[in-house]
Amino acid sequence: MKTRFRILAALLALSLCLGLAACGAETPAAPAPSEAEAAADTAPAEAPAEPEPTESPVSLPGLSWPAERAEGPSAVSYPYIVRTENAVWHLSKDDTELLGEEAYCAGLEQMLQNANADFVEAQALLAPWLWEEIPPVDIYTDFSGHMEESRTFGAYYRGQAKDIRLFHNWNAAGQSLLHEYVHYLSFSCTDKPIIMNLWADALAEYVSCYACRNRMARTAYLAMMDPETVEEGRKYGLLDEDGCLDPARMLLFQAERIKAPENVGQKYGSISQAFIIRTERMNEHPSYTTISYPEAGAILAYLVETYGEDLVFGHWDTEPSDMEEVYGKGFEELYRDWEVWNLAKCGELGIRLDMAKADAEKAS
Repeated sequence: MKTRFRILAALLALSLCLGLAACGAETPAAPAPSEAEAAADTAPAEAPAEPEPTESPVSLPGLSWPAERAEGPSAVSYPYIVRTENAVWHLSKDDTELLGEEAYCAGLEQMLQNANADFVEAQALLAPWLWEEIPPVDIYTDFSGHMEESRTFGAYYRGQAKDIRLFHNWNAAGQSLLHEYVHYLSFSCTDKPIIMNLWADALAEYVSCYACRNRMARTAYLAMMDPETVEEGRKYGLLDEDGCLDPARMLLFQAERIKAPENVGQKYGSISQAFIIRTERMNEHPSYTTISYPEAGAILAYLVETYGEDLVFGHWDTEPSDMEEVYGKGFEELYRDWEVWNLAKCGELGIRLDMAKADAEKAS
């Protein structure tokens, strides 16, 4: 019993900790015209020049998408790029050597099968609050761990550079990428950037775990699930119709378990991007600075269901300390309302919190 519980707990902790960080972001400014463009405004019209020959696409083993040879200083570390509708994927030389070219391309191929559909779904959900045209996001792999953030996260949105870095391996990236893409949308593709921490990560968790299908995460979970994990997932009511760990069920389940009395004293990843110890006082007086990522995502699901998307998303630039002005209630009162909602939602979905509690007590 203890062994099986640890298997599920480890997998749930992995999904909780990987790829849940946000950076500050700037609203993109319109690019300044180049010298050539400025000269073109005043120069007399000329006959169109013959198009220069372009280099043939590069074929990489196991990759159905055409690659291009990169140019510029970064081409040494990222010699190839792959362009899709919503992203420019920069392929790392070190990561290709680390995994082997075929394995690296196979992981990318699987990711590309799902990424565009997930990105389009997230864009559609948030469309009223985003720019009409969403620029493709730059995505770099860093499975070799060159960035310090790779020690903690599965992926990272760099607000100043407006790009996403993927860490560890393709499975970790698959769990984390949609969360980080929502950061890109809500920080850098809107005239009203979202407030850091609570709203930013609550929205990223809500969209990636609850509101959207998240094909990338489901594919990663399926690749990681062994028979014992499947047994535990079924036991706790966490599997979807495909027999995969369901991100929405996992979000509600983990939010409920983190605040459970028997888990006081346990370390968890807080919304302030720090790992802290859960205390009884945190449960008695919850704060928007110390709740967990799953709690934040589940709270946003409650707010959207109760108050509607227009009110909730329309105020994502409101400081959490001013929540009462928007909802008529402060954070702690809303948290108590959410607890009732979350418990009821777990019951509706058949999530067996009683079994999880019993197993946790036996394992302690």
